[in-house]
Amino acid sequence: MINILNIKIVHLHNLEKNNQNYGYNPNAEGPGFYEGIKYVVNDAIGQQVKLVGEVLDSNGNYQFGKSGTWKSFLVSGYKLVGQGTGNGYVQLSGDAFDGVLKGTEAVQGFNTAQKGVRDYRQLASSALRTGATWNLNSLFTATGPMTTLSKFNIATATVGLGFSAYETGTNFHAWQNETNFEMKTDLAGKTFSSFGETLMGAGVISASIPTPATEVVGGVLLVTGAVLWAAGTGLQWLNKSKTGRKIIKGTVETFKKVGKKVSDLGSKIGDGLKSLFGF
Repeated sequence: MINILNIKIVHLHNLEKNNQNYGYNPNAEGPGFYEGIKYVVNDAIGQQVKLVGEVLDSNGNYQFGKSGTWKSFLVSGYKLVGQGTGNGYVQLSGDAFDGVLKGTEAVQGFNTAQKGVRDYRQLASSALRTGATWNLNSLFTATGPMTTLSKFNIATATVGLGFSAYETGTNFHAWQNETNFEMKTDLAGKTFSSFGETLMGAGVISASIPTPATEVVGGVLLVTGAVLWAAGTGLQWLNKSKTGRKIIKGTVETFKKVGKKVSDLGSKIGDGLKSLFGF
């Protein structure tokens, strides 16, 4: 009788974790209403809209096999399935595939930033040669046409930015209120990952606007976002094993000790300066 009661209590607890509300729940063990809505709006609809932009800008030479958007759509569906089954191998491979796509975006972001710097140098060089007055407004002068793809990129990235920003805030709030070390570490990883996706969304928007300044900013945001996403995802996976948690705890303790020593050293230096100057 007691065992049956315990099973019912655990089942109810799991239901609460997965169906706490219709919004995003960082502690959910599987996909809920929010994940379904996000997949439909952000992936199924958003990625198709982006595909349309790619096709229209391809002048009849579009190749689906080389489309990062198409691959991203497939990976997001694969990750949703992995979250639903709870299979660790499927989840890990989904994150690995996603990491490859984000790494590709980071490389594109780096190239975009380089292009912005080159355009900036060309503007400055041209102004020096012609003797024309050069000012900061030139940085925000479009260096190319706003293509259909650029417009669609901004639209779809704005939607994705909303989802990831909301998740970042929710993850951070949950992290602040969590006391269990393992769960707190997992929430820290989720916060880094969602914040990284937020920066990448902002980077896509900025990089899609053809001006030197926005291209540089967009490229930097894409690279930074990809790095944060990778760090957060890696932290979550490291936290899944006993060995990984020991490494995390050891690292945290080391930083605490180093911080205390730096603080103590700063205090001693401060006391020495006070005595030196007779304070």
